Amino acid sequence: QERFAKTIFRATRGNTFTHFQPISEPLVNATTRATVHKSVFVVYFQGGVSSNMMERVQRICLAFGANMYEWPESRADIDTRARAVDEMISDKS
Repeated sequence: QERFAKTIFRATRGNTFTHFQPISEPLVNATTRATVHKSVFVVYFQGGVSSNMMERVQRICLAFGANMYEWPESRADIDTRARAVDEMISDKS
């Protein structure tokens, strides 16, 4: 985690802010069935989706094997995603 943050910081010359939040419960790896402790992180930086900074961050994430997800651009996008997740959860129950 610290190595990842340092790599992003150095590659972007200090123009990013990375925030980590550990997941409190250990997760089960789907392939090995071993329990692993994971963290969720977000990298903040200036620039758009097609910026040079975004490409650097993506390359580093791929090198570290991190899963990447799109960040919602507006409150409406957040609400739409939350409703979709709630529906998926209720369908599985």
